[in-house]
Amino acid sequence: MRKLFVLLLLIGGLGWLGYSYVYQPYAAPFVEVTETWSALNERVEDQSAFEPPPDSVLTEEQIARYQQVQQELRTEVRGVWGETWSALRGAAQQVQSGETRLGSAELAAVARQARDGLVQVKQAQVAALNRQGFSVEEYAWVQREMYRSVGMSLPDGGITDLLRQFTGGGAQTPTEIAEDVDPDEVPSANRERVQRHAEWLKEHADLAFLGL
Repeated sequence: MRKLFVLLLLIGGLGWLGYSYVYQPYAAPFVEVTETWSALNERVEDQSAFEPPPDSVLTEEQIARYQQVQQELRTEVRGVWGETWSALRGAAQQVQSGETRLGSAELAAVARQARDGLVQVKQAQVAALNRQGFSVEEYAWVQREMYRSVGMSLPDGGITDLLRQFTGGGAQTPTEIAEDVDPDEVPSANRERVQRHAEWLKEHADLAFLGL
């Protein structure tokens, strides 16, 4: 979970540098991510509109399908970031601390690494959604309601909104999931069904935070 939050710091730092000094080549790769993710969503086979049930109750099948998508994504993330994580983490730490040892070429290379990794993980998500029969809307609803069932609220928009704010010099974005959901606002059936997965959800919160 800490790895992708450090990645957010990297994205924020590189985005700020790009916005403040030179748009290309620091911020541009992350703008490409928002455009590419939107295009990849069109490859999800189920493009039907999703209407949440009137009682907002999750089914056991939806919970199981969601967990399967997350497990597949976790495997993909380990593969994507396994070889490049040390470089990304080092760059994030330097950007966060204000150090300037990284040259423009190095920063640009790190930005491209992060971009390519985020696109690859999104491609894996689309494939997993298709295998589990999810539409983008249903998956997002199930994800949101599962976290609400354990008292946690996800930021709206996922990584696409985060990147727009980072690279556009916007307001500071959240770096953690808020634990501010009133249990009385969640169906009791959801709390009962999801509670046993609470620790698992927290372990996978980094992906949910990004909208994956």
